[in-house]
Amino acid sequence: MATPEHRILTRVLQTGELKEVLSNGITPEDFLSLTHRAMWEMLVSYYENQQTAGSVVSPEMFRSKFPEFDLVEAPGMTTTALCHELRSQRLAHQIKEVATQAVEEADTDPLAAAIRLRELAEEVLQRGNTNISDVRLSEHIDNTIENYLRKESGEVQPVIHWPWAPLDEETGGVADEDYVLFWGRPKSKKTFVITYTMAQAYLEQNKRILCYTKEMSPDNMLLRIAAFLGKLPYREIRLGKLSAHEKATLLDLKEFVRYRAEVTGGRNDLIVLSGQDANGNDGVSWLRSRVEMYEPDILFVDGLYLLKDDRSMKRTADWQRVTNISRDVRQMVLKTKVPVIATMQANRSAAKNKEAALDEIAFADAVGQDITQGFRVINDKNSPTIALVAGGSREYQLHGIRIYGIPCSNFGFKSVMSEKEIEQAAENDGENDMEEAHAKPRKRKLKKSSEDDHLDAALARLS
Repeated sequence: MATPEHRILTRVLQTGELKEVLSNGITPEDFLSLTHRAMWEMLVSYYENQQTAGSVVSPEMFRSKFPEFDLVEAPGMTTTALCHELRSQRLAHQIKEVATQAVEEADTDPLAAAIRLRELAEEVLQRGNTNISDVRLSEHIDNTIENYLRKESGEVQPVIHWPWAPLDEETGGVADEDYVLFWGRPKSKKTFVITYTMAQAYLEQNKRILCYTKEMSPDNMLLRIAAFLGKLPYREIRLGKLSAHEKATLLDLKEFVRYRAEVTGGRNDLIVLSGQDANGNDGVSWLRSRVEMYEPDILFVDGLYLLKDDRSMKRTADWQRVTNISRDVRQMVLKTKVPVIATMQANRSAAKNKEAALDEIAFADAVGQDITQGFRVINDKNSPTIALVAGGSREYQLHGIRIYGIPCSNFGFKSVMSEKEIEQAAENDGENDMEEAHAKPRKRKLKKSSEDDHLDAALARLS
């Protein structure tokens, strides 16, 4: 009985419909037989060759190279149907192979086995659809204009508004396909920045918030959120030294939070995830399962670079691991329509820059390519304020803003920053790095990290 591979090759040789087969997404990987794969690659190579571009090898020429190949008929099937059969055969083989591996792994690590099966299911669903979903401007222009008019009228709103009006006006807030990153040097207060954003989205915009932190415990994160909601001094609430009035505010907050959850049926709530039940598998697949469970309006991730890499079961270089994490986050946002706001560390080159360059993001250049909005966080040296500088700031007329930075008491808007102020803030950020270096001298010369190697390579490519 002729296989789907045999039928596809015959159809191309008989009708010359190689272009249609390619448009259905058929690739060499769809051919399980190495012999048939070699035949397919020969046809495609001839079709794409500069001297024979657009031409299909004749049956006679094909048989001169593969004399054992016999043409088989499939008169009752369209070319698209043949492509579907070929892809189905490949997917069936792949499912059986991965399922066998998952069964073997289930006894020792059932969560890892489940993640492997989930990834397979997504790939099968994606590859199983050979329909062409490309969009023509001539067909879509009405939708484009309609979408604009809905935005202009205010019918379409962002998922959340930024709590600082000038930034919100410039960016349009955070939309359902946004992947936003705040990066900064250690102690830059970037976690406080996203905590304030969470608190404002919950309190002022009635949003359902999901948060996962790799930088601190869930209890500590919730303490900061509660302090922001009550505008309570962070040091005093952390040490149990609130004044009588401040303590009364904290107790009133308990009643307010429970009342709001009750009247909204739990819809307006703020959930901080615990990674304990992930058993070390707290990667993007695990995060997505929680997004689907809680159906939040937005997801915050504190310490994105510390997530597990779902794509590799072995230890990989930091830049590769973070690249995989970032790419998976981008795909999660596009599929779930739940935006992500995350934090990451800035690498040491940030201290040398006078603006927010995307190559400052630690570990991987890919992160800067994936995000839709990005801001460098600089803790001002001489005042209780924080600079938020737009990454790739030439995209915005607003290059940076300064906000207050009094932990949990005041993170409100202070002023729009001039280019000179941005440069000065960046220089001071570099001085802070130098001060840390002098305060903690190294006893021995450290080896150059993989992060530095990757950064040097990226800078060399740019130059």
